[in-house]
Amino acid sequence: MIPPGCPVCGKDCISDAEVLIKEAMGRFSPCEECLAIPLDKRLPPPGLPPAEQCPVCRKRFIDDVFSHCHLIMAEGGVIDAETPLGAIGTPLISPGTNMSAPPFLPERSLVLLTRNVDRKTAERLVAEVPEIKGVIGDKGAVPGISGGDFSLTSENELLAGCDVRADIFRTSGGAFAVYKQQSLMHIEFPRGTGPKIQAVESMILKEKPDVFIDACSGAGTLGLVAIITGVPVVVLNDAWYPASFWSAINLYANRGILKLDEVEIFAPPGDPGRRISPDSVRIAESSGNNREALVLWGDYMNSGNNIPKGRRLATIDIFGKDNAAKLKKIISDWKAAYGGDAFIP
Repeated sequence: MIPPGCPVCGKDCISDAEVLIKEAMGRFSPCEECLAIPLDKRLPPPGLPPAEQCPVCRKRFIDDVFSHCHLIMAEGGVIDAETPLGAIGTPLISPGTNMSAPPFLPERSLVLLTRNVDRKTAERLVAEVPEIKGVIGDKGAVPGISGGDFSLTSENELLAGCDVRADIFRTSGGAFAVYKQQSLMHIEFPRGTGPKIQAVESMILKEKPDVFIDACSGAGTLGLVAIITGVPVVVLNDAWYPASFWSAINLYANRGILKLDEVEIFAPPGDPGRRISPDSVRIAESSGNNREALVLWGDYMNSGNNIPKGRRLATIDIFGKDNAAKLKKIISDWKAAYGGDAFIP
């Protein structure tokens, strides 16, 4: 089990996936009293006082929220008044879901990723803009491991508030949720049933594995797809500690959807003293309904003793897929070490 409350702020940022998915229906839709005046993101906002929240549903159109942020950032001196509205940062709504129209934001539903802020201004944004849940300082790199020999790592910086947010993904077998601490994890944009999810479902139906390994799991998205698709044993593995930890949290949050019993998590939140493990360490495990799930932290090429036996299928979702020879060697090395089949989605 995990301790009650969010691992970052202690509040109610993590709920069961079924509850989150149900609440997400209509979460970003306007009520009859809401008003939206779209702004040109290539221009600065018109300089008007911040728009009020809707008196009925307490939501604001995203352009009004960004205009409010722009005003505070200009007053704080981190941007100038002529900075285009779209240049102040990247809006990350929570939960992220496939949308057909710009959102109307309820309170604490937006994490702002930006290079244009200092800690003082970030704290003011969280305090004065009700829709802002957290502010992340963007350091210009994808969080995680960037060196092939685990020598290079990157992460952004949480400057104020809380940066735990969720995305909702869909499979042929239904929807599930993926939570993450966004400053430490790469961004995924849910777009219905995406090509990676479709690739995993297709390979599972073709190969019918006993054991599925998500070797570079991130927060666990493709491993959760494998469980929903019906693989009896699923292993989620990542050498980046935050990825393994949030994979474990996502087993817990989705346990009802996955038809798993209570998830046992062995690892603490935060930094266990290091971000990378060359060895294979068990982070969490669960079982139920003739299914098993295991979360590992470490180099996937050192995880052999922790991977159950059976007909194996692995997905190796690495960053940087432009080197065909490198990808071929990765698959070849995996098959030589563990047998079965493997693919890069």
